[in-house]
Amino acid sequence: MPDDQQEREREVEQEIRRDEERLKQDEERLERDIEKLEEIEHRRPYKLIVNKQEKEWPERHIKGRQILDLAGSAADWVVNQLVPGAGEDPEIGPDELVDLDLAAKPEGIKRFQTRKPKTNPGAAR
Repeated sequence: MPDDQQEREREVEQEIRRDEERLKQDEERLERDIEKLEEIEHRRPYKLIVNKQEKEWPERHIKGRQILDLAGSAADWVVNQLVPGAGEDPEIGPDELVDLDLAAKPEGIKRFQTRKPKTNPGAAR
């Protein structure tokens, strides 16, 4: 009887080792899949709307000065991010980064308006 029990214990130990090896392989596959998804995500352009025109940007983040370039606006102009709801639309500084991801606040495609300095941002719409 003890021999049967020892044999069963060896079988269980082997089964555990096989399960651990499968788990390790699954984790490695999952890590590779995540890397591939991140690579695909990095390659797709992000959409934004500048002065009512849809634009694309190759990176998740964009600076205020880059928005001005996309718009064809002068470097001394101001960028406002158009956000839904009441209140002023925030000004985006030249070196300020904006997250273009759809899930970033405000959710959805980010909208911007460029304007000459010292003009009313509400009138630019």
